[in-house]
Amino acid sequence: MLKKLDLSAVAEKFELINNETRLFYNTEIGEFELYNEYLDIEDYDCEKFEGSEWIPAPSWYDLGEYEIMVEFAEVISDPHKCEMLCVALEGKGAFRRFRDTLGRVGLKDEWYAFKHNI
Repeated sequence: MLKKLDLSAVAEKFELINNETRLFYNTEIGEFELYNEYLDIEDYDCEKFEGSEWIPAPSWYDLGEYEIMVEFAEVISDPHKCEMLCVALEGKGAFRRFRDTLGRVGLKDEWYAFKHNI
């Protein structure tokens, strides 16, 4: 039986998903756990998520996050900020670069407002 979930807590966990980090839900204990193959933790074994009690959360690609980031960059009226965001979205590591660039150009609040209004 699935435990009740606090949707705001679940939303916070989904904010941590990126192209390198996956989120899994354990149906037996009712908790989420993140997995990132680049974490430097000795006892961190990806095989534990192969059990039937683990449900993988959708990835950023599954959620359409990349397309939302592109849409956001396109509505930024400042040409310099728009260009920086568009460059950040190119190639591998785009999610992390986009997030870092948001901080550098001072658009984090606008990004979260945009994303939550979709």
